[in-house]
Amino acid sequence: PYAQLYHEVGALPLLTASRYGSLHYFSGLLVAKERAKNAGISSLCDLKGKSIAWVSPTSGSGYLIPRMMMQSTLCDGSPIDPETFFGQQIMAGSPAAVIKAVANGQVDVGATWTDPPEAGTGAWNKYFGGIYGKTIKAIWYSDPIPNDTVAVSRTFRRNHPRVAMQVACVLANLHKDEVGLKFMLEAYTISRMVPAMVHLYEPMA
Repeated sequence: PYAQLYHEVGALPLLTASRYGSLHYFSGLLVAKERAKNAGISSLCDLKGKSIAWVSPTSGSGYLIPRMMMQSTLCDGSPIDPETFFGQQIMAGSPAAVIKAVANGQVDVGATWTDPPEAGTGAWNKYFGGIYGKTIKAIWYSDPIPNDTVAVSRTFRRNHPRVAMQVACVLANLHKDEVGLKFMLEAYTISRMVPAMVHLYEPMA
């Protein structure tokens, strides 16, 4: 993810992916509606001592972002420590596996990407043919997270500025080609690449 590249090579974002006209997405904590109702889970603080499925240690929406934001949330007057707050933590390996773990009752809550809060949709509506769309919901959303970025290291940008800009220009115009657009949509659900606003990625670094 960008945060890791930033610290390792001083990555600079050149382009941001646009999906369905949006330049950002969200992280959400998902629960099975019936299980959450029976356990009295309706907010982040209700998850103390519960089990959670993360995507992986390098996942932005499925690990890094929610854990970072939890630390600024007070429960019983104290900031949440993600290391000790949950009774059990597992790495599911993918957003789809997180959804499955929540749906099957393997864990109380799962973390992965969502659409904007007002949409009420996300990974649980998109995987497995949407069969969990009515049985899973999000009880917590992150602040907006900037979409995937095309980035280069500071060294490369400094030594090869022309090449960096040429690559950015090619990718920024790829959506104008029918074959290029089809590839982006099928591979990454990206409708186009737009110039990155660097300040949007600063909180992630």
